[in-house]
Amino acid sequence: MTAIRENVVNFASKVTEWLIYGCVAILLVEEFIRSVFNYSFLTTENSDARISIGIFALTTFIAIMKVEVSNMRILVSRSTTKLLGVLEVLHSHENIDFCEMLETASEIKVLSLSGTKAASLGDGRVQELLSDPSRKSKITILLANPYSEAIKTRYMKDEPDSFETGIEGINRRLIALKRIISELPIVARKKIDVRVFNNYPVVSIVQADNDLYSTTYGYKLRGGDCPKVHSLKNGEHGVFLLRHFKKVYDEAIPLFDWYEKFGEDQLLDSKNEE
Repeated sequence: MTAIRENVVNFASKVTEWLIYGCVAILLVEEFIRSVFNYSFLTTENSDARISIGIFALTTFIAIMKVEVSNMRILVSRSTTKLLGVLEVLHSHENIDFCEMLETASEIKVLSLSGTKAASLGDGRVQELLSDPSRKSKITILLANPYSEAIKTRYMKDEPDSFETGIEGINRRLIALKRIISELPIVARKKIDVRVFNNYPVVSIVQADNDLYSTTYGYKLRGGDCPKVHSLKNGEHGVFLLRHFKKVYDEAIPLFDWYEKFGEDQLLDSKNEE
């Protein structure tokens, strides 16, 4: 449909241009005949068609210019979106300051397999900021369900299980987040939304207001092995990432629902081990 529309616009633009050329040619020919032969085929005692032709040519020219300016704006907008969509690519070992995000950003979104690399959710300072009832930022966190078959497959086949990022590590992270939220005042709880997803992880995302950082989960490669892509929220890449985030969010379950199903037994098991 876009190609058809562009063809129609181009055809109309060409026709309009030829109309202007025709009007100018008629006026030039008329002026030549009038100056040489003292005869005008556009004027009579009661009318002067030259004025009408001139006005028509002028208004048509203005209309063409408006269309061209509109097309130019569209092209500039597309170019700006593509150029500003991705700002930079950071080294895989270059960390983002998630603590600063929590302290300065108004809206934060996190989509991560375990939350260790992307958002450092196991860091003491991060947990302290999440526990602060006076925190201004609104944060949404999506972490993997360690009991999901897709997540088990990820750890069994695609990357090694470890204390921090393995099945047990995710479970501890979710239980810790549940404790943090439970201890917050009711008003402060509304500013943190944690959900658990069951789908296979393909990308981690951290958004702080207009800035997004993403890493891809490769086969036999950790998310930390992938360079971080820094993009803008309204760029093409950023829009895609946020669409992906929303789809995962819509199918994820609230943390407290997950805890009622899995967390209680796991917490008792960990206490028995102690």
